[in-house]
Amino acid sequence: MGGFFGFSPQANASASIIINEIATGQTGFVKNEFIELYNPTASSINLSGYKLKKKTKSRTESYLISSSSFTGNIPSQGYFLISPPDYKDTIAADLTYSGTSYSIADDNTILLYDAGDQLIDKTGYGSATDFETQAAINPVINKSIERKNFQDTDNNNVDFDLLDMPTPHNSSFTEAAEEEDEPLCAGNPSDIKINEIYPNTEDEDDEFVEILNIGADCVDISNWAIKDATTISSHKTILPDNTILESGEFFYIEKNLYLNNDTDTVYLLDKDGLEKDKREYAEAIRNKSYSFDGTDWFWTSHSTKGAENQFDPVEDASNTTTDTPAEDTPPDYDVYLNEILPNPKGDEKLEEFIEIYNAEDLEINLAGWTLKDSSKTKYTFPADTKITAKEYLVIYRTDFKFAMNNSGSETIYLLNTTNEIVSSVSYDDAKEDVSYNFDDIDWHWSSFLTPSKENEFEKKLTVSIVKIKANPKGNDTDKKNGEEIYLKNKSREKVNLKTWSIATGSKTLANHPITKDFIIKPGKTKKITRKYSLFTLNNKKGTIELRYPNGEVASRVRYDKKKESVKDDEVYELSGKKWHWSAPPEENPTEEIVPAENSEDTILENELEVSAEEITLNLGKYSSENRLALIENRFMPVGKNLLQSRENSGIVLGAFSVRNENHKPIEIKPTTSWDKTLQKSNRLLNLLINRLISFI
Repeated sequence: MGGFFGFSPQANASASIIINEIATGQTGFVKNEFIELYNPTASSINLSGYKLKKKTKSRTESYLISSSSFTGNIPSQGYFLISPPDYKDTIAADLTYSGTSYSIADDNTILLYDAGDQLIDKTGYGSATDFETQAAINPVINKSIERKNFQDTDNNNVDFDLLDMPTPHNSSFTEAAEEEDEPLCAGNPSDIKINEIYPNTEDEDDEFVEILNIGADCVDISNWAIKDATTISSHKTILPDNTILESGEFFYIEKNLYLNNDTDTVYLLDKDGLEKDKREYAEAIRNKSYSFDGTDWFWTSHSTKGAENQFDPVEDASNTTTDTPAEDTPPDYDVYLNEILPNPKGDEKLEEFIEIYNAEDLEINLAGWTLKDSSKTKYTFPADTKITAKEYLVIYRTDFKFAMNNSGSETIYLLNTTNEIVSSVSYDDAKEDVSYNFDDIDWHWSSFLTPSKENEFEKKLTVSIVKIKANPKGNDTDKKNGEEIYLKNKSREKVNLKTWSIATGSKTLANHPITKDFIIKPGKTKKITRKYSLFTLNNKKGTIELRYPNGEVASRVRYDKKKESVKDDEVYELSGKKWHWSAPPEENPTEEIVPAENSEDTILENELEVSAEEITLNLGKYSSENRLALIENRFMPVGKNLLQSRENSGIVLGAFSVRNENHKPIEIKPTTSWDKTLQKSNRLLNLLINRLISFI
């Protein structure tokens, strides 16, 4: 984790101290973090009994400075500085904390309490879960975020700005002292270059690294650092205070610098931990220097620390034709690393692979070439390892043996027969089942694994945001029933969005990885919730981005409700090519339908009663159940006197032949009391009635 971070706190009315600037994390190979307090009042304040805490995004709280350890005074309109004791610039902090558990990092919240245990300021940033109104942006490497002119509007996002250069001030700082702090030299730090490396010696204390100022003006290199590729702090050497390098002047460090005898990288870092120069080498030759001649690097038997480099004489090559390389110099083939899979989902010992591509028009024998990682482990290609023209060669871990790192930094090298680096690739933190691929210009992570084939990237998968629900009724952050984003897979194949991410925010977007399998079938739309990605949606305006594993944007939508807020369950959705808001569904009570009086469709309960006289006179016509069925199917007008003779018009076999456009087959059932007598006749009656209805 690296970089400087700034936050905006919320000052309580009972106290006036505010958190003014914060930098946090680790830049390059050097630690740098601080928290700066500011007192805007007209009086000095005693900080005894105060305490400072941090809260992670999972809401775990821990002390940075406890009440028993917090001491000192913060002057009127002055500062108070808190940092770890090993801060890279050894700044004069008023109070220090130590230990890895005390480090602050991305997505934290900083909490300041007074002696009465009252919270007087709070700052959340990044994806912090505790903040004032909105979280501030996560700081960027080598930068910090500072309060805008000491303002405190109770909104972390509004109150803080990103600073290109952190400005930690302690309690003794004055504006006059800052004005007097003029740079000693105005030279360009980029003019300081590594000039000579002496790594493979009989006595390790004789190792040295030499640097040179190639610019026209002097450069202050105080507290710069020289180190090798490891992150072990003891392998870093800090240059002394007041070290000035004049134009054309050399400076060297001679001691045990822990330089490898095989492949290693030497870094030159400025006082802020920024990389100013680096130089890789492979298979260091005993008692020889690796030196720069102004154009290229060569191994030479002349060790010239503190002086201009010298090189071994070049042998006379007059008897060698210009188009034939020397016998021990391999041709400069266009062969390079093309794809690596460091963290397969299955068995890493079987499925890790490294892919090499031959861009030449001829077959190449890689016998004697070498693959290696940042450690000393390497794999040398056996005899007759050939790679066809314009084709790929895939080597699995069962062959190359060494394991590529899944976390932290890693570098893979391809070396030719003279141990020159032909191709290399570096990466940080490999995701599971995602390969690192070369696109002829740069490297990108991709969920497409393509050993022995042309590399594919997520841009070929079209997944779009088509609908959002930013303010669900209830708890917005509920993982199942909270905020929703609907994603449509417009590709022709199934897509698993694990390792993709969703970024949300208004001005600054916070990235939220999709941490579980989330599969969308071709052409289908699927709802994603906080169960898969811990995104948060603003209830007034915001931006949402669906991002590929390499961080590029697959789909983006912006919304703005202006002065109003998104209503409960209101959705913003894509219709055709336009987005629109859809009102939430109305909650209408179920209406009780009351039939109108004397309606022909009204079936009154007393009309369903059939008297004994009616049954006698209308035997074979219809029972009470039959009558109800006829009324329901509109073959009998409601309210009509059914006690009619067979001679009356409209009666056919005990039923009215009233035409109805919406007729449907009905079944006339015998009443319970006449079951035995009428069962056979009613079967015939049912058949005849239905036949008649079909003709009508």
